Amino acid sequence: MLEFHHAFDLLSRKLTGWVQQFILLPNLLIALLILVATFFAARLVRRLVTNLLGRVSGSGTLNNLVVTVCYVGVLLVGMFFTL
Repeated sequence: MLEFHHAFDLLSRKLTGWVQQFILLPNLLIALLILVATFFAARLVRRLVTNLLGRVSGSGTLNNLVVTVCYVGVLLVGMFFTL
């Protein structure tokens, strides 16, 4: 009887572990989706800021700096939400 109880306990632990890992899987998929959406949003922001600064400022170096800061900022915010 003790061996049956031990076998049942092992099976129970294994099934519980599988359920916990299965619950984790949708969270990983949602995080991946957020990360991909963040990447596309950052590219869109980079394009919009580049067009806007091209009309307003004549300094190419300063424009590139501001565009890069905006792009990296959006990526960092997205990674923060992903974590």
